[in-house]
Amino acid sequence: MNNNKKIKLSRREVFELIAEGFITIGIMVLVSFALIIITIQFGGDGPFVQRSGSIFYRGMPVPSFGNDFWSFETFLYLFFGLFDISVVVWRLLRRYHLMEMRHVIAAMQEIADGHLEKRIDYQVNRELQGVVDSINALVDSAVHSMKEERRIEQSKDELITNVSHDLRTPLTSIIGYLNLIEDDQTLDLATIRKYVHIAFAKAGQMKYLTDDLFAYTKLNSQKVSYNYTVFNMNELIEQLSADFELEAEKSGLRIDSVVPANPITVELDSEKLGRALSNLVSNALKYAKKGTFIRIVLSDLGDQIAIRVENDGPKIPTTSLNKIFERFYRVDAARSGSSGSGLGLAIVQNIVEGLGGTVKVTSNRELTSFIIELPKNGRDVK
Repeated sequence: MNNNKKIKLSRREVFELIAEGFITIGIMVLVSFALIIITIQFGGDGPFVQRSGSIFYRGMPVPSFGNDFWSFETFLYLFFGLFDISVVVWRLLRRYHLMEMRHVIAAMQEIADGHLEKRIDYQVNRELQGVVDSINALVDSAVHSMKEERRIEQSKDELITNVSHDLRTPLTSIIGYLNLIEDDQTLDLATIRKYVHIAFAKAGQMKYLTDDLFAYTKLNSQKVSYNYTVFNMNELIEQLSADFELEAEKSGLRIDSVVPANPITVELDSEKLGRALSNLVSNALKYAKKGTFIRIVLSDLGDQIAIRVENDGPKIPTTSLNKIFERFYRVDAARSGSSGSGLGLAIVQNIVEGLGGTVKVTSNRELTSFIIELPKNGRDVK
């Protein structure tokens, strides 16, 4: 529905239109009478109009102007009268269109002065309406870009805050335990090994965070390249399950892989796909500690494959399902008792979409599933 309103003219503009009308009428009446007199004056002696008691036109008798309406003079009056009216209407419309342009320019100036919430909501002539609609669309696009820019800047600030906090915590622990070893020369070997082990684990946590940050930055640089190779997808899934088996046992979880009996051969970037799947399994390890299992399921969909990373941990809140792949978004850390950069799932989405696939998540009280669908031949999709 068009909510544009007609331009409301000011008193001055109404006076301008009236003055324009009267001036144009006066000029056209004078010009028309002059042309009528000239036509009648010279027309009587011309080859087409002759006067001898009656008027003749092209040799045909035309009734005299006395009592007959359709006389030659009447025709001239009607012709020039209609012509005058047309000129007056054209002049008034032209003046009104100039006034419309004046109002549009004033509205544009207001927007240019920083009132970006304002739009040009006037209903104007067809040609100018196209310009108005284009201006409104341009302002909407600019405002959207500015909001997106602010959102990205805010996200970057959040990233710096989160990563700084998450790096400072293990770094403080590392420095603390190393200080204990350095300051207390009486520590026995078992205690030293314990402290070193804790410092090593904290250093690994720092490396994980920096790797996430580096990977996300690289994937968003628009210069990332994909190295497509042919490999056995079944083997990748089984290897992934074996890599996380020990870590899952430490968390009290069982990790399984389910693959088809017949091997599935794909042409994808195995390194980046492995990174995406590792992030999904790592995410499950963090958030499924109250569950009992993590399961990686590979399915053949013909020209595509589906990979599901499932766990029976706590349900992801409904409010988080639509945001979980957003950059720097983190589900309440209280659910997992752990923290992270909030980049893991964003990296997953970037990699999967870069390979021509899709990723989604479903979650209920029984099962949380991250589902990836990919073409078998990613090179053809690219």
